[in-house]
Amino acid sequence: MIELNNLITSLESVVKEYEAGNKVALVNDSLLSDEEKKVSDLVNQIIKNLERENDNKDLRIKVINDSVSSGLWQMEIDENMNVAKVIWSDDFRHMFNYAAALFITGQYQKAKTIFEAIVGRYPDCEEAEYGIICCDAKSGNKNTCLKKLNALKNKLLKKELTEIDEYRIAIVYYELEEYEGFSQVFDNKADKWWLRDMWEYFYVLHAQGRNVDFDNLVNAELTKIQEDLYAYQTDEINEDYTKEEQKEYIEQAKKEINELKKMTSKIRNTGYRPEVELKIYPRYGCYLIDCIRHQKIDYLC
Repeated sequence: MIELNNLITSLESVVKEYEAGNKVALVNDSLLSDEEKKVSDLVNQIIKNLERENDNKDLRIKVINDSVSSGLWQMEIDENMNVAKVIWSDDFRHMFNYAAALFITGQYQKAKTIFEAIVGRYPDCEEAEYGIICCDAKSGNKNTCLKKLNALKNKLLKKELTEIDEYRIAIVYYELEEYEGFSQVFDNKADKWWLRDMWEYFYVLHAQGRNVDFDNLVNAELTKIQEDLYAYQTDEINEDYTKEEQKEYIEQAKKEINELKKMTSKIRNTGYRPEVELKIYPRYGCYLIDCIRHQKIDYLC
């Protein structure tokens, strides 16, 4: 029978240190038997994994605490007590960009933790709200994601300036395979958006059995490209429109026609579902003085 006293004593020490929140030392196997060492090796591997996880957790907490406790932005209030101007601090950009990087690399839960910290401190930060929604969508939390997505969409409808445009809202519906919500956005923008390479819209029309709308959209986009092609072919060559440019435009128009026919045929005949990419955009400074996009809070939050 194997004597386990030495191993039990070592493991009891490990448990006590861990419960006390102290740094856990690896099990010393110098006094252990060969059989006991097999167990201690496994325990030491667990300790190393816990240390790595704790190091990552400490880094995330430090970024969050350092940023939330600092001046993340400066604001100016107008005579109506509305926020007229906001200047982002480097701390906020670092915090947000860290979460964006985690999202891009597929670490959705870690990214969501930071986005939630931002929203907890600044409830009007819509870009962080959108980040939470995207993390839920990619993590398969469909019901939670839909509830938050609908709430954000309704809030954005009441605002004139916002960085979260309707397309970014629509593609989350697409990611969730909620095509009714997607088409509600796209149908209202069909006459304003450049649709010829938004294959996800063609797919949704097909998936919903809207064959007439599908055919009408294909024909409308083909007509536009063919009209462009005719214009390129018949435009007068001059110093502002060279022969080389004419050739390039003609080739591009022909390529677009072929691509449109190829993709719509693939969607119609095989049920091909195009992929979309949910994007979280990092925060950068702007070299333009008083740039509206980077100073108006409605654009950034």
